[in-house]
Amino acid sequence: MQREMIRLLLLLICLIGPCHGQFRGGSLAWEVLDYEQNLVRFTLRSSWIRSSGTFVKVVNGVAVPMDGYQPVVGDVVRVLGRLTPKFLFEESFEDYLHMTVTYNTYPFGSNPNSGHYVGNWTFLGTNWIEGTSTWDIKVPSKDKTYVAELQGCCRDVLAADSNAVLARGVHDQAETPFVLRTTVSLNKIPPPLSFMPFYAPFFIATTQVNAEVYLELPFLDYNSSFKSAPSTWNHEDEAWAANVETALKEEQGNLVLQPPVMKQFSNILQQPDTMNLNTLPPLNPPKPVATTLKFTGMNVRLLRNPSSVLTLFPSNDCTGTIREQIVVGKDICPGGPIQNFSQTGVGIRESLQSILVPSGLSFALVDACEFSETPAWVLSSDNPFYFGDVLQTCNNMDGTQSCCTVTSSVASKLKGFRVVDSTSKTAPSINNMVQIQYTQVNGRYVIKLQPKNLAAGRYPITCTIASEGSTITTVEFVLAVFQKQPNNYFGQQSTMNYPQEFVTSTGFSFNASWILNSEKKFTVFDNIEASTWGSNRPVSAWTLQGSNSIWILQWPSSPCVQSTGMFFYCFTAVMQTDSHDWENLKCSLIRVVVDLAPRISVFESSRPDVDANMYSVYMGDRLELVVKAADNPQDMVEVLGLTKLDVNTGDRFRGRIRYESERVDLVGGRMSLYYPIPGFTASIPKLTEIQPHPFMSLSIGGPRNLTQALLVPYERERVVSFVPTRLHSGLNFSMCFLAIDTRGLCRPYGSGSQRCIQIHVPKCKYLLSQGSDLTRVAGLFRTNWFQLFALNPLFTTPETALATDYVVIDIGKHYTISPGETLAGVAELMGTDLQSMQFFNTELAPQREPGWMLEVVPGMQICVLPDSCKSNV
Repeated sequence: MQREMIRLLLLLICLIGPCHGQFRGGSLAWEVLDYEQNLVRFTLRSSWIRSSGTFVKVVNGVAVPMDGYQPVVGDVVRVLGRLTPKFLFEESFEDYLHMTVTYNTYPFGSNPNSGHYVGNWTFLGTNWIEGTSTWDIKVPSKDKTYVAELQGCCRDVLAADSNAVLARGVHDQAETPFVLRTTVSLNKIPPPLSFMPFYAPFFIATTQVNAEVYLELPFLDYNSSFKSAPSTWNHEDEAWAANVETALKEEQGNLVLQPPVMKQFSNILQQPDTMNLNTLPPLNPPKPVATTLKFTGMNVRLLRNPSSVLTLFPSNDCTGTIREQIVVGKDICPGGPIQNFSQTGVGIRESLQSILVPSGLSFALVDACEFSETPAWVLSSDNPFYFGDVLQTCNNMDGTQSCCTVTSSVASKLKGFRVVDSTSKTAPSINNMVQIQYTQVNGRYVIKLQPKNLAAGRYPITCTIASEGSTITTVEFVLAVFQKQPNNYFGQQSTMNYPQEFVTSTGFSFNASWILNSEKKFTVFDNIEASTWGSNRPVSAWTLQGSNSIWILQWPSSPCVQSTGMFFYCFTAVMQTDSHDWENLKCSLIRVVVDLAPRISVFESSRPDVDANMYSVYMGDRLELVVKAADNPQDMVEVLGLTKLDVNTGDRFRGRIRYESERVDLVGGRMSLYYPIPGFTASIPKLTEIQPHPFMSLSIGGPRNLTQALLVPYERERVVSFVPTRLHSGLNFSMCFLAIDTRGLCRPYGSGSQRCIQIHVPKCKYLLSQGSDLTRVAGLFRTNWFQLFALNPLFTTPETALATDYVVIDIGKHYTISPGETLAGVAELMGTDLQSMQFFNTELAPQREPGWMLEVVPGMQICVLPDSCKSNV
């Protein structure tokens, strides 16, 4: 009873006061909170002109009227109106509009805490507030499509006075009801997010089409936004310390009794190895967003509105038993509110002969499920959401054609009821004044609003938007057109990674800035608020650089994983002088990507463009590899070290982890988001890398250019040098390197990525260098030149010097083990001894004497230097 009395009191206040003409714009979106429970959250962003009596403050859930009250940020208010704004979901939910104020303008030159009265604000559109409202609702079914709406009256009339230029457009639609609508289906993607400010200054020097003059509409498909980002950090890349410790525990001892089968160590291709050269995840473009425009005042309220309900009859004169009632704009498809059959079981298509049409409504009967199915839209289409063919039109705009007869051929194909027109005020066709163009920029579609024949004025615009596979929603804003060259008071100061785009990674600071090219003072209006930016969002403010005023956008600490996704940052400004000059609306795309672990590349120093996982080098040659870890320029590679070395001799070496106590509340002078406790210390893992055994002739040094390395902290190099000697015939080994970056502000410690490579020394092959001959090589391998001469008949004499480099000779023969053979039997067959066979086959080096008499796996290849005088072959 008390709530009803308050409602009547508020209505009385509205009737005697100026409680109309306050709606400026808004957007309605939804997201799934609990899919299993069908729980959906609706979020409404809305903007309102200040006028006395329009808003009532809500205290402890009760609306309390206050004389001269004007809302400020943080207030919860009830919004009044000639038709009190309310949110509706189908027929099951209705709520008068309450909102939390997220933005309010201030009087120019006054203290923000001064009295908030209409007279303190400038006339030219700077007198408004914005707010956010949310509703959590369970939808009845996952398989149906539903409608939610904001309804109310009336629209912005602030400029509807003697100023004809400012009144143009707005005045045409003053006093009209407003409707924001979204469709809801749990089997589809939520609709795109709108980052569009509700007041958009747009400067045009001519009314004619000019491809260079456009306003980018900042709509973003849902899956590219932070809404689809993971809620917690994926710590897979941070498990490197545990992985190193586990690998160490798994290896017990260095030698094995039997010669091991050579393990094929594959490259560990983690996500960092698929990154681009900037070591950020692939910058996949967002899905294009289909957009249509129209002037406001053309909408019909679908919910709780008798003027939108169609009554279907089985007779041809709209009399007799009512077959079904359906809201115009919906359909009779499986995903719609009703299907083809009514409760009586008689099909609508089989029985429909006439439709009773409310006065003031015009609609079309179409052969497609335009309400319940995903639009099969084409970006170039004028209206991609209307993809069905019109079967028939029913027009009762003037109230004289209330009964619309439907032929059996039309009824048999009928699927949907498309709204054509419903308005109390006429509006010019927007297609004659502006056009939508889609242009690809770096793989993404830029939605351009271009003027065709657009005069100066303020035009309330409604956009219908959807992306592929999503539901549909509407956005309303005021397009403030100034017919002159843009002022360009704000010049881009920050370097963009791509045209009109910024890229930043989680865990590190981000800022973008614009320099003010004017001595005047400006008030800036931007679009940062929680529903489209999340709780961890950037802030914007003025700052000084020398004598220059800079408008800067930055995260207070840094974006973390919950902020990964894309955002549009849009702002405009108005001069704090009597001229009140506006700045053109500026929108830039910001990509927040997860900071991945460093990317590791491996290449020969002589071939830096060839990154490979396996390398082969002959005895007598030299292999020099560069192992390079690179991260994004904001990050720093702290460690690049060797953690695993597995050799086919049976030797296995592992790195170790030690823990050091470090202060972790600050990172680079900023407070950590993971350890926010001042002065907090934690045990941070550190890597102790492997030092190769001298037998390997393997060295791992520092960077090629120390000076350059110091200048580029986000890259780190190690140079691997391997010179295989006569002891390395058939040597195979695997090396794994670990790269670790800084921990950033969001993580307990840095991320790590591992890269493994294989190095192989072919058996029985030796590379002669310039000036070498067979006599010298024979001495290295404990044989004589006769044996080598027999294997290499191209040499005429043993003392013939090699004139050029890179000639490979044989120092033995390959022998394939047959079934039943033993190593001892092969030695006797070839006239050699077991020690010689170990010398030419490193994998046999750890073999003990009992093993020589055991059968060897058939197919195994060994290198043998036969004694031509003693062999039995």
